[in-house]
Amino acid sequence: MSKATINVREEDKRAYIKMPECEFHDTINVRDTYVYDATRGIFDLVADIFRSNDRFDFNDITRIINQKLPEHIEDIKEKMELAKKAKESAREALENLTAAFGYACQISFD
Repeated sequence: MSKATINVREEDKRAYIKMPECEFHDTINVRDTYVYDATRGIFDLVADIFRSNDRFDFNDITRIINQKLPEHIEDIKEKMELAKKAKESAREALENLTAAFGYACQISFD
């Protein structure tokens, strides 16, 4: 939303909103992310999985995850149609917001 361009025409109560295209960020917060260990039936903190001799580096964890992530991220994006869903959600939220203030809106994505 911070990158949106908004033009309002008071005479016909219309808002024209130009939104940037969706962006995906492949960052995982390894300090607060848990994974399920099916062999033990419990959730483990990702950081604990990489702990070795009471010494580990979050940069190493991030590097390992980011090496594996690109292999799967495109497939995940396609299957979930994230960009399409994000646009639909943004469009609905903006239409509801502008309607609450008595405006109709036209939304485009660049």
